[in-house]
Amino acid sequence: MDAYASSGPWFVRNLIAWESRAWSLSPTGQYKQFDAFGNPLWGSPDGIGLLQLEPPARASLDQDYWSWPANVADGLNWLINTKQAPAYNSWNNEFAQMQTVTGANPVYPNETAYKWCDFAYPPNGKDEFKDGDWIHFYNGNYFVFFHPADAGGPNRWDIDTNGYVSEVCNADPL
Repeated sequence: MDAYASSGPWFVRNLIAWESRAWSLSPTGQYKQFDAFGNPLWGSPDGIGLLQLEPPARASLDQDYWSWPANVADGLNWLINTKQAPAYNSWNNEFAQMQTVTGANPVYPNETAYKWCDFAYPPNGKDEFKDGDWIHFYNGNYFVFFHPADAGGPNRWDIDTNGYVSEVCNADPL
């Protein structure tokens, strides 16, 4: 498992731990392709296996059900080739908006730390917010958004601190 995961991004082992634990019948089950009855893990709405692949991420449909290497390979392919660029673009667009709105008075997102991730700007050896967007976008939507001053408050960053990124970044990899 670790050899497959080593070809992915730094957070992939946490992602696999969360996705496979989330639908396992065992409360401590991690890195599980199958449930306690020998059936492929199945999660709502249509996720299967270690990485809970949903269409169209399931490149090799039969193999993604029964072969954990195929499930991980297809999941990594989906994560890297389909999810990374839009997530990084979202971060870049939000950051550019912040720079345009704030000019010489930039407002940076607050450091956001979990058990295995610590997002900061500038990163200075910590994790980048664009990776938080990438993690979140694996499951849909993004992690961090810039909001210009309005009736809700001054220029600010909204960070989904209790959502999917929290689950992944707190999942213990094996």
